[in-house]
Amino acid sequence: MEEDLDLVTTEGAPPAKSAYTLETKQYDPARQREHVRAGIAYLLIGLLVGIIVLSFLMLILAGRSFDEVKGMLELLLAPIVGLVGAVTGFYYGEKAKS
Repeated sequence: MEEDLDLVTTEGAPPAKSAYTLETKQYDPARQREHVRAGIAYLLIGLLVGIIVLSFLMLILAGRSFDEVKGMLELLLAPIVGLVGAVTGFYYGEKAKS
């Protein structure tokens, strides 16, 4: 036998409309700033690691002489290490203040 549904009762009805309101948070620029700083720091660290790996690949696979690779590293590593040190120091220094 089929059970008849009573469409008049409110038992099991969905909650009132006010229960569906969304909580909104104000935009916090500090959070976005942290994401950007972290992205720049990780990008520069990846660049430093990429340069070191590339230099080893040039020595081993490309058959470049040590003097050629050394000259390339002298040109690239000094400014990159300076940038990486400044950016990561600034990023982690700001995190320590929080």
